[in-house]
Amino acid sequence: MNRGITWAMALVTSAACLVFSAGVGAEPTSKGAAPATSEATATPVDVVLVGRAGTEGSLDGRIRSWFGPGAALSITSEQKLVAERVLGPLPTRRVAVWVTERTPGEARLYFAVTGETQTATRYLIRDVPLNQGFDEVGSERVAQVVHSSVTALIEGSIEVAERPEIERELAAPVETEKPSLARPRKPVFTPPAPAPKQPPRASSGFSIDPLFGAFYRGALTGDEGFAHGPGLALGATHRFGRWGVGAVARGEYVLPHSERFEELDMTLSGVMGRLGARGEWVAAGVVHHDLELGAGLVWMRYDPEAATTPSGPVPGARDVDERLCWFASVGVSGRIGAIRLGGRFDLEIYPVRSHYDLGSGREIGSAAQVQPSLAIEIVFD
Repeated sequence: MNRGITWAMALVTSAACLVFSAGVGAEPTSKGAAPATSEATATPVDVVLVGRAGTEGSLDGRIRSWFGPGAALSITSEQKLVAERVLGPLPTRRVAVWVTERTPGEARLYFAVTGETQTATRYLIRDVPLNQGFDEVGSERVAQVVHSSVTALIEGSIEVAERPEIERELAAPVETEKPSLARPRKPVFTPPAPAPKQPPRASSGFSIDPLFGAFYRGALTGDEGFAHGPGLALGATHRFGRWGVGAVARGEYVLPHSERFEELDMTLSGVMGRLGARGEWVAAGVVHHDLELGAGLVWMRYDPEAATTPSGPVPGARDVDERLCWFASVGVSGRIGAIRLGGRFDLEIYPVRSHYDLGSGREIGSAAQVQPSLAIEIVFD
């Protein structure tokens, strides 16, 4: 009988025996058993985006979406690839990845995996074709290769390169045809990488990120006291690497509070709406800085708590004062899991001064024309 047929029959028979024995002797899995990918999830991964890889497109966000929120992942940017960083001493039990643009149509990825000692470091080089640099398609392709290669290296299911080969590639100029780094061994099957838990948003042409947030703000308003209340923010940001521009709308409800205007007590409450332009800068992919400029309207409701005063009749009861303002707002926020938590400083300028007069014409109080405020903000994106 042909030797190949004999091997095939033996493999089929062995597989059937294993399936049968697993079905008969199956037992509940231990409650403390860890999934097969726990080691890959727990191993720290340091990704360095070199040159245009860190300044163009959305490669940072694409890589994070493939690894998921539970991975021990850090991403930094450098202007130039330094060979000593790749070949030099690295922390133990860690994976380091450098993403560079080898040519306008190709990205090169260097991997270094350390063991318990420096001498146990393993290396790998992967080349990824790019159609239009690090656009959305190119960034997604590079992020997928980074994730699948890191997983395979941690699990030991991929062939690696020797250190002398890495040294030659780092020292050699760019070549039209690249030498293969694979050693003459039997091919190793690498299972396809699992789909990301949170696939990146698809867009056509350019990237627009929606903004949704909730905040609580308190403002110093002059004689009207300390006005405070909750609010919501809605907007969108068009990103260019670390920078972004967009627009934002904010609404706030000013909780009722009582203030004393000489001999008159008055309850104040209101609603605020603002619309402005927004600029944003992201530092190290974690800390967000933003600036908002625009205009807003405030509808302040006042309700005197007494009918008359010793000085004369009070203003009309339960009226609403509509006010226009200009504002500038600066915010800083840091990422905590799926949200960003931060603070914001606002400065509102009212061109018309709002004041309160008795029926006799005497002024008993006014709102400040320049009103500073602080807010605590949560952003979901």
